[in-house]
Amino acid sequence: MTITGQITERRQRTREKLIRAAITVFAHSGVAGASIEQLCEAAGMTRGAFYSNFESKDELVLAVIDYAIERMTSELRDHIEYEHGEDRPCGEFESLATADPDTRRREIAATALRIFEEKRPIPVGSASAEWTVCEKEIELYTVRVPELRSKYQQLMDAQLRTIAEIVETTLGRHGCRSTIPSLDLLRILAAVARQSQMDAITGGIGQADVQADAKSTVQVLLGFIDID
Repeated sequence: MTITGQITERRQRTREKLIRAAITVFAHSGVAGASIEQLCEAAGMTRGAFYSNFESKDELVLAVIDYAIERMTSELRDHIEYEHGEDRPCGEFESLATADPDTRRREIAATALRIFEEKRPIPVGSASAEWTVCEKEIELYTVRVPELRSKYQQLMDAQLRTIAEIVETTLGRHGCRSTIPSLDLLRILAAVARQSQMDAITGGIGQADVQADAKSTVQVLLGFIDID
């Protein structure tokens, strides 16, 4: 369930425009340093348009995270469905589930690498570097605003639970399982992936779009997989 609820298509477009603008502004000015005027200017909208969609900047912050979660989860589901779709030869996954451990490990690694390398941190049209910095700024901001922290954590936990279910299903199709609780595995992978992205940004200062090397994240994943 999202925080946006049922809204008209026109209002949804307005909200998305403000959210996309917020990603850029938060990345460059920080959340605390971003003013309503900056956000409106970046979105090409008036203060009236802003306040007809969001009661405050804090509400916009939560909307940015909610928007990102929806799209990232949807992208992951689409990719997994494609990997396991009808285009794959009949019975291929039945054979994978009973294949030798090395074959299953290689297949999992290849699938994970494609997902990590082909999917940007957030598919909203912003540069990946902008989203990574924006996400970090939001995380720091919620630490400083206690009343926002619990709402932020609820959204992140909901995302992890959804992705954990997808990961469990995918591993099961390969006859594998995680050696630790799925939520713990996701938290570890997310931390590694975010650090890799930050390292890529640091090494590519001045570039609008950078992509982290996903090999380290895949190696960590394989370290927590048990082949049945």
